[in-house]
Amino acid sequence: SETISIELCSAALDISAVRPAPTTIKRLSKPVMNTILFSATLILDYSITKHLLYHIFA
Repeated sequence: SETISIELCSAALDISAVRPAPTTIKRLSKPVMNTILFSATLILDYSITKHLLYHIFA
């Protein structure tokens, strides 16, 4: 799941880096990118936390 979220992050950055997009697409894509990045960091945090808890309580 960690690699998937990293891929999501890079994909979101790639899409947000596209400059010559119309303003309407930019307006729509910004919250979408924020949501993707937010969920990706949540997935990363969850997997890291799960990993740490597993080692603490194993």
